[in-house]
Amino acid sequence: MINYGAKLHPILAYWLGNVNLSRKKLMSGFVLGVLKCKSVKFADIAAELDLSNQTDSNLRRIQNFFANYTIEYQAYARLLMSFVPLRSLCITIDRTNWQLGSTNINILCLTVHYRGVGIPILFDFLDKKGNSNTQERIDLMDPFKALFGTKCIESLTADREFIGDKWYEYLIQHEIPF
Repeated sequence: MINYGAKLHPILAYWLGNVNLSRKKLMSGFVLGVLKCKSVKFADIAAELDLSNQTDSNLRRIQNFFANYTIEYQAYARLLMSFVPLRSLCITIDRTNWQLGSTNINILCLTVHYRGVGIPILFDFLDKKGNSNTQERIDLMDPFKALFGTKCIESLTADREFIGDKWYEYLIQHEIPF
């Protein structure tokens, strides 16, 4: 049986720098759990982790990791994209907004679709309610372009929120098919 977690350790070390073994194991398990579950719900992933712990313990480890460890988000994007061939990418830009108590949570996200799974690659927390504007979308696309270029993009899909002459001009200027 192939130990995929052990195969991820050198990849994590390369993309995320000097990470201790315990964190490598958790991060490897987390990545594999997301792919296996096709979900980012911590409880679902905790049930898939093979860390010789009970699910509740795995869940606490995941929660503590995300509460106390900072990953530079472009390193996160490079890590995830290291599993995806950089050719003919179908990407989606979308936004979600909800409230947690009195706090608005508004996330603009760029997702790559691979083998039936949408992988969130880059995201931005918008400090407002409602739709994104053109500059916020450009600020999300520019890091993708810097990291991976635009030649790999087969198509960009978005819903009716993502309109505007300046937005379309940006996509056309940078040869991003939509």
